[in-house]
Amino acid sequence: MGVKKVGNHWIMDTYAEGGKRIRVKAGRTKREAELALAAVTTDAIRGNFNLPRHSKLLFRDYAEDYIKNYSEKKKRRPERDRVAFVHILPFFGNYPISKIHKFLIDQYVEKRKAEIKPATVNRELSIIKHMLGRAEEMGLLKTNPARWVKPLPVPPTEHTTLTEEQKKALLEAARDDFRPVIATALNVGLRKGDILKLTWKNIDLQNRIIHLIESKTQKERWIPVNATLYGILNALNDGTKSEADYVFKNRNTGRPFVSFYPLWYKSLHRAGLKRIDFHEMRHNFGTHLIEMGVNPVDVRDLLGHKSLATTQIYLHSTPSSQREAVARLDKISTEEKIRPNLGIFSVVG
Repeated sequence: MGVKKVGNHWIMDTYAEGGKRIRVKAGRTKREAELALAAVTTDAIRGNFNLPRHSKLLFRDYAEDYIKNYSEKKKRRPERDRVAFVHILPFFGNYPISKIHKFLIDQYVEKRKAEIKPATVNRELSIIKHMLGRAEEMGLLKTNPARWVKPLPVPPTEHTTLTEEQKKALLEAARDDFRPVIATALNVGLRKGDILKLTWKNIDLQNRIIHLIESKTQKERWIPVNATLYGILNALNDGTKSEADYVFKNRNTGRPFVSFYPLWYKSLHRAGLKRIDFHEMRHNFGTHLIEMGVNPVDVRDLLGHKSLATTQIYLHSTPSSQREAVARLDKISTEEKIRPNLGIFSVVG
């Protein structure tokens, strides 16, 4: 559903009785058309627009509209929806949305559970729930059948913490234009998207600060640059860079990286490391800070988390830190054995 300009008029694009798609003139300005569409939607929700309770609208047609007018306009990463629909549409596409019931959605969940990880199944289920929820609000469905489908339990994520030797091997194995990207992730813990969009406007070499608006939270952040990363960034800036220039560029295209996963996986393979997600570099950043005794509050702020609870998802104890912890009890026990029993020398007043 939505509005668009055709000639001198704005058109309201919606559905009428029977699930039939209609496009009608709604005004000479976009605002007029949006108000008209809002009024129609409100009437539909109230049951006054005579929209059907049993729509003949096919799921695939409704999905097309959902992608165009919701995912691509309102979601931060619409490409994730497009990937999900590659699997959702073949299963549900030819069903009228009014014929989709809980048992059918349960079948889809069971099918996908055998193919992919539970967390990915839950993301696809979330899209289905939201789609059908919007259809319910518009009066195209009496109730949303996905509302009663429970997400799958997701086991805790197993993180990979690299040793200093492994990090060194990874950096040495990386291509020369990609090596600074990995070094940045290891030294400041930025998300992949934030690294990709860094320009020299974000880099204050004089004060050794990275300043950016974080992509996920849209919050302004100032991140200190250590000596290692300063040396890398200083070497990349040859004095000819403008503020608009991207910090990291693909040497083959001269343009900023769009996706570097082929380079990432090739670097892991050359370093003799198992295949892990690039996001693990952010986890390594936080974990190593904790291992070195950095205050968790500082780690939280450096990672840009809202709360310590979120930080704990990334930061966990390691076998070495656990061994060190219990070894402290040995020290206490030894001191207790050699300490004199001073109680027998107590003086009674």
